[in-house]
Amino acid sequence: MRRSLLLLLATACGDSTPPSLPPEPTPQVEAPTPSEPLELHEWGLISERVGGERVALARPPVRAPDLSAILRGSEGIGSDVGIGIGNGTLRMRAGGKPVIYAHLPEGVDERRFDLGVRVPNGSVVEHWPTVAEGRPAEVAWRNVRAHRGACAERQYPSADDPVCQTPDGFCEAALAPATIETADGACLEVNGASFDYLFYRAGMPSTPLPLEVTRADDGALTVRHRGGGAIPGRLIHVRRGATRAQTVLRVVEPPAPGATSELPALPAEDPESRPTVAIARLSAGARELGLSGDELAAFRRAWDAELLGYESPAEATELPASLEAPTEALLYWMPPEELDAHLVLRTSEDVVVRRAILVRVGVAYAP
Repeated sequence: MRRSLLLLLATACGDSTPPSLPPEPTPQVEAPTPSEPLELHEWGLISERVGGERVALARPPVRAPDLSAILRGSEGIGSDVGIGIGNGTLRMRAGGKPVIYAHLPEGVDERRFDLGVRVPNGSVVEHWPTVAEGRPAEVAWRNVRAHRGACAERQYPSADDPVCQTPDGFCEAALAPATIETADGACLEVNGASFDYLFYRAGMPSTPLPLEVTRADDGALTVRHRGGGAIPGRLIHVRRGATRAQTVLRVVEPPAPGATSELPALPAEDPESRPTVAIARLSAGARELGLSGDELAAFRRAWDAELLGYESPAEATELPASLEAPTEALLYWMPPEELDAHLVLRTSEDVVVRRAILVRVGVAYAP
């Protein structure tokens, strides 16, 4: 009894601690929503030549070709290039005009990324914006800012810039670059300057491509698939005429890995040839590989005339023999999983790359 009175007295005098309260529930923290990756879309051309290579020795730089050259596609983005080494040459296949656009995820206004380009046993002949000197085997654009909204004036090199002093005297980076800008990609900032895309041109060793093409004396082609990945889209066998109406085309299924296809010679004339059909097939393959509509339009502005159109006019800018366009060719899209043997792209972890690289196998050339 006495103890109870003492406890009551202590409580009345404010001498005790208040009774403990039950702990408050821990608030539920929502898990962060996984961020969608940034997408990089690349298109370009690799050019092969049946029956040997035509080599151009290194020579002094020349002025950049004019606008009509890029619209013809005869800027030589893909033929074999010879780089002078002492008294000889190193025969290298040129990888052509890969351009790379960035696409931000929906709802994301800005993202930074790194991108490296490596040419196994070869070199980057030119690139833009420039981030390395000389002809390195690898270049890397670091901390590139991709953003929505207005883009500052885009910068391009001129033919007399140091970046244009290439081994074959040809500067593709200065060749009417605005014609391949797109409207649906993000603006890119590198070291404070604005760009629509990243560009490089590569000198590659003659590593075997997926399709081995041989031509018989009568013009028939044998196509053996020695690669491991299925060819996207269709094969297009084309002979360019003096006019678009005289161009002869054939669209065929590609052989499966390990299989061989025999293609008869193209006829002298074929009123059933439809360049629009071939263009549609090329476009379908590019879309399958991930190109957007704007990017496909840029690709076509650069390549339709040369790949599927007519012969270049006599007054066209003269280009090195290594950059000569074939009069007859086989076209196909490179399986993306086989590209690393020729052109390697390395990116940040939160980046997805879509690659659409067309292979042009030249099987006949003008005398």
